[in-house]
Amino acid sequence: QQKGIITSYNSEVEEIEVSNSTGITLHVRAEESFTIEADNVINSAGLHAVDLARKIEGIPKGILPKSYFVKGHYFQLSGNHPFKKHLVYPLPTKDSLGVHLSFDMSGKVKFGPDIFWIEGVDYSFNESRKDDFVSAIKTYWPDLNPDKLFPDYTGIRPKIYGPTEEPADFVIQTSKQHKIKGLVNLFGIESPGLTCSLPLAKKVANLLF
Repeated sequence: QQKGIITSYNSEVEEIEVSNSTGITLHVRAEESFTIEADNVINSAGLHAVDLARKIEGIPKGILPKSYFVKGHYFQLSGNHPFKKHLVYPLPTKDSLGVHLSFDMSGKVKFGPDIFWIEGVDYSFNESRKDDFVSAIKTYWPDLNPDKLFPDYTGIRPKIYGPTEEPADFVIQTSKQHKIKGLVNLFGIESPGLTCSLPLAKKVANLLF
């Protein structure tokens, strides 16, 4: 807020109009609905970026990718381990980096994610995945005690390719593709999207300004 930024919680963009005179107008449903007129709009809606883009008036639907959801489970370790502060990454598969070892902000060891294709947003934890985790972790830590492994959390990755398709990279879509001045769509920003967030922001800023 010190930089002039306003965050609107519990607000949903229902419609986006495009006009040569007023630019881009967002109709937002909230406790008190409102509209926003803007010269520039960045669609960085993560899991819902493709759905949001479909609400944009006049955007060519043929240039919008399909949207797929992949859930990843994480298990945490209770007890001692030999890794100190070393991350462990197995060889990646076609769809993911594999069940790797990393540390959370408190220094606890966590393992994950796996890859589980889902139809919609579902953050429930499937504890039956534990056996697969144990097998994966033991490829680089044979002495793992499975009794020390506990459910942690799940996350969902927004993919723009299906389980039988070739992997696709991030998509940064500008007026060159959709012909709408001032609009940037960000599609498929999954891992390592958070790691790349600052360079992505610079890239988008350079495209707009």
